[in-house]
Amino acid sequence: MKALKEGVLLSTRLASLEERDDDSARFVAQGALAEALGFDSVWVGDSLVARPRLEPIALLGALAARTSRIMLGTAVFLPAIRHPVSAAHLLATIDSLSRGRLTLGIGTGFKYSGTERELRVFDIPMEQRVGRVLESVTIWRKLWRAEGGASHSGRYWSFDSVEVWPRPSRPGGPPIWMGGNSPAAISRAAENADGFIPTSASSEVFRQAAEQLDQRVKRIGRPKLPTAVVLTINVNQDRDRARRELREYMEVYYGAPLEALSKFTGCFAGTTADCAEWITGFVSAGADHLIFRFASTNQLEQFERAAADLLSTLKLKRRDNRSAESVGRAYAEAWRRGDLQAQLGLCADEIVLHYFGESPFAGLYEGKAELVRLLSKIQERTRRELVAVDDVLSSDERTALLVRERFHGGERPQELERLFLYRVDRGCIVECWLYDQDQRAFDTLLS
Repeated sequence: MKALKEGVLLSTRLASLEERDDDSARFVAQGALAEALGFDSVWVGDSLVARPRLEPIALLGALAARTSRIMLGTAVFLPAIRHPVSAAHLLATIDSLSRGRLTLGIGTGFKYSGTERELRVFDIPMEQRVGRVLESVTIWRKLWRAEGGASHSGRYWSFDSVEVWPRPSRPGGPPIWMGGNSPAAISRAAENADGFIPTSASSEVFRQAAEQLDQRVKRIGRPKLPTAVVLTINVNQDRDRARRELREYMEVYYGAPLEALSKFTGCFAGTTADCAEWITGFVSAGADHLIFRFASTNQLEQFERAAADLLSTLKLKRRDNRSAESVGRAYAEAWRRGDLQAQLGLCADEIVLHYFGESPFAGLYEGKAELVRLLSKIQERTRRELVAVDDVLSSDERTALLVRERFHGGERPQELERLFLYRVDRGCIVECWLYDQDQRAFDTLLS
């Protein structure tokens, strides 16, 4: 089976439901705990009026400062209720603060009375929400990519020569994932998004949506998009307690019967084995990233139970049998996209990097955490820009990439050719040898 990522969606709405506005810092602690327990990502939701909670971008800023490795995401952010220039500035700042760890899941909001009431606060008709979301995405990308300012003339917003600072950590800004299971939502994701993040009610619904997405992106000539799914679960060896807690959580959270809610969002309660079997259906249906929301007021207990029992049962840390060549190509494609998390996802936790040269960064780095620290140190001194990447050699266990990178930070940019030789074992990069063509260029830049 292919390697997966697993993340946690923080239940920030609980604070308003419990009327505990004096304990918001617990969600920052939960994000730090998720990183310590080995989860790959932590996500936050969004709603101002329909389902009140902590403001997501402010919370992600706190999480960026408290964590160092874990992907930070929104599931999902609501662009329609924000001015796109202000949102572009906020999101670029979070991507900069987190050193490129932001993934932006966005949505139009469920079509129900709560969404309509929320939009009405901003004088936005319900029928405009999709158009405003798509125009916001266009504006964000213009502002994130423009050198010296961008202009826009659209249906909802117009402006001239606007520039946002800081720029996002990654060229072009953070990846934007779109959700939804309807044919229209799937088409929007295929045409506009960098990933797909629905809340499918079942693995079969997810499979159908993922297949439609794949067909659509192929027809329009885009590469295959990564897919994630948000799953609400309660893990407990006491099945009755698990089901009771799930029902209480969902019905208080949404104000509707569980039977109705389970028709549009995936939710399940049971033992570790029960949950693993249900989740495996989504894995088989093609999910690349599983995002768990724990249906319990005791969030820490669920975090620890999932990390200790569920993830090992699912074997989410397994390695597959992809060839070294396919791993090398996947790494190169992630590099081209500027997707650091995808690159790290192809590396084994115990990866060893041998960095040769006279650079102050040269040396031996053991483990993924050390690799992340190295990248962070380089990012502090200079901004990397990929110019070209080619896979030049592959065998059963080894693959090589010849890379040209441009480093910004000194008086003028420096370009450097670098050779990366990878050893691959069961679908993961376990060892890397890095050689710089001209170490003096790097030394000049860092002096």
